[in-house]
Amino acid sequence: PQPLIPPIAELKMLKSMQRQILAATRRIDVGRLEGEPVEGIEARLEDLAEMQADLHGVATALVASMEPTPLEGPSDPGAEDAPRRMPTPDTDDPESEDAP
Repeated sequence: PQPLIPPIAELKMLKSMQRQILAATRRIDVGRLEGEPVEGIEARLEDLAEMQADLHGVATALVASMEPTPLEGPSDPGAEDAPRRMPTPDTDDPESEDAP
């Protein structure tokens, strides 16, 4: 099924949210350098850090959903490395007419 929101639109939205978080962080930093009152800054920074972590989680999930799923390999992990030999009618095929 097709996603409700195309992945490119979702990426653009995530980028916009990231820019908003960065701008808010820079405003706090500039305010501290200019001597604005410090009260509430720690709480605001914690909120921004939580928003950034949430954004990271959403972006990671989006990238994972866009990756193609690997094809199923052999059920025996070592089977891929094992040499393959072709059966010979007289030895390996019990239903062969030539079998002893």
